[in-house]
Amino acid sequence: MEWVEPEGGVVAFPRLKNGSNTEGLCRLLVTKYRTFTIPGYCFEMERHLRIGFGGDADELSEGLGRLGLAMDECALQLRAQ
Repeated sequence: MEWVEPEGGVVAFPRLKNGSNTEGLCRLLVTKYRTFTIPGYCFEMERHLRIGFGGDADELSEGLGRLGLAMDECALQLRAQ
């Protein structure tokens, strides 16, 4: 994953470097990890996902940890294919 740090605001659009669509990752995040993001296709940015970070630092840290777990799970699924 890579991103351009926003200069202002509370939204980021990280991109998956492997070229994958983010819909499956976002679906996994909400159903298993109870973490809400928005897939990039909603913004015509297929390989991106929208992350809001307007909450407190602990909430953001927890959400990013869950994002990491979900990304690890997706990577394992890709390797198994």
